[in-house]
Order: sequence, then structure tokens, then C-alpha cells
Amino acid sequence: MDLIKKGSAADKITALADAKIALKKAQTSLPAKPANTQESAKLVEKITNIQSTFNDVKATLGEDAASLGSDVDNVRLATKTMLEKEMYRLKAQDEINSLNSSTLTEKQKPLFEEAKRLFNNGNYEQALEKILELSNNQ
Repeated sequence: MDLIKKGSAADKITALADAKIALKKAQTSLPAKPANTQESAKLVEKITNIQSTFNDVKATLGEDAASLGSDVDNVRLATKTMLEKEMYRLKAQDEINSLNSSTLTEKQKPLFEEAKRLFNNGNYEQALEKILELSNNQ
């Protein structure tokens, strides 16, 4: 960051461009869903590091870095969306695993099958809603 402070206008433009590229790359490299909980934690750590670096660049460049704001917001939104989906996936998977060993009524069986279908299609939040409906239909 000291090089950016002491550097020419061209150095600042280069640093700004590099920060934009890093933010775009971070956003596009986010998977639709992490393979596992450990991967989720690694992704959060990477995004946190990128955002920290961005904040350093922004503080160093001052107003010149204002144009990076929307890129940071896009990365934050993509990260939030991915983590929310992962949270629903983990909860739905846990509920389905639990229900697999449960005795279900005739009313509950089709709801459970529908919840599993929704889960397998990646509709984790809807699968949880179906499980809730199943729990209320005893």
C-alpha cells in the first residue's frame, strides 16, 4: 500500500484496475454451492481477505476508489446468497436424514417424497417448507 501512496497516478490507476479484477474474479469464482462445510469456511475467509485488501486500497486511493463500490457490493451479495443456500441445504439434508429413519403416516409419505425431490433439484428452502408441512400433518 505504501507503493500506491508514493506512486504516480498511473500506479494508482493500475492498483485500482487490479482491485477491480480481483473483485470480479472473486464474484465469478463463487460456486453455486460449496462441496462441504469446510469449503464454505474457506470461501468466507477468501472473500474476507479480498474485502480487507479492497478496504486497504480504497483507504489509500481515497476518492479514486469510489468506482469499486459496486464491485464489492456484488461480491458481498454473491457470497451472502451462496452461504444462505448452503445453510438451507445443510438444514434440509439434516432433516431428510432424520426423517429417513422415522415412521411416517400415509399423509406424510408423499410430502416426504416431495421434500426429497425438491432437495435433489437444489430447491433447499422449498424442501424445508415441505418438511415443515409434513411435520404439521400428523
